Amino acid sequence: MKFRSFIFKSLLFAGSLALLPALYSCGGDDEEDNKPKQDVPTPANGNEDDNPSNPNNPSTPGNNDQDNGNVTVNGHQAIDLGLPSGTKWATMNIGAEKPEDYGLYFAWGETKGYPQKTTHSFGIYNYTWYDKDKHRFTKYCTNRDDGLVDHKTTLELSDDAAHGYWGGSWRMPTVNEFEELRDNTIQEWTSMSGIYGRKITSKKNGNSIFMPATGHNDGSGVIAYGIYGCYWSSSLILSNSKSAHILRFKSDDLYIEGMFRECGLTIRPVIGKE
Repeated sequence: MKFRSFIFKSLLFAGSLALLPALYSCGGDDEEDNKPKQDVPTPANGNEDDNPSNPNNPSTPGNNDQDNGNVTVNGHQAIDLGLPSGTKWATMNIGAEKPEDYGLYFAWGETKGYPQKTTHSFGIYNYTWYDKDKHRFTKYCTNRDDGLVDHKTTLELSDDAAHGYWGGSWRMPTVNEFEELRDNTIQEWTSMSGIYGRKITSKKNGNSIFMPATGHNDGSGVIAYGIYGCYWSSSLILSNSKSAHILRFKSDDLYIEGMFRECGLTIRPVIGKE
């Protein structure tokens, strides 16, 4: 009986672990993920000089010109995917010039982005919201073991890179909006202009967006681009202030997981129902 009890408790423990959100360190990916399947063309904004000079001052006014429910705000198009909340998704990433471009990479809660080829080193000691002398987070913290507790769990607009670069009603998606996108669309692994990623098509109206497989910056450079995509949400993981929720996809599936905040990921903006 003792042996059976031990086996039962072991199975319960393993099952509880499976329910926890997966967390990826900046340098902790599988070896397979670090080996591109083939040479992938470098999209625009791939060099340091491609960084926009003044991202916080959008000059194009918003308008309500509609095409199949789509709108253009501050010069950037938002696609109506027929989602229950009315949230619309941008056609491209922050810093991109076309949908298949990777755009810029950001640490979570930082409003300065860096291109794929950059000398900037993503890491905890370069992270804005970390005190490297006291080894603690200084903002967005729910656990006193991680830092100064302020119970902030969603990025403020002042720390939202999508809002900082595009202005208007643009912002980063929440984890709930990632879940809504996943549950109400069909996701197909494909390529656009030689860039691999996922075409995400509405189940309701047939509208679609393309999200390139951007990989992420682990502190030494961008790894696994062309193999998987990593996109920040604006939502902190409540049980672990060191990490935030991300949308992550590969050729076989799409996940909502966690990533350490100091890593460099891309951002796909949204606008809410107005």
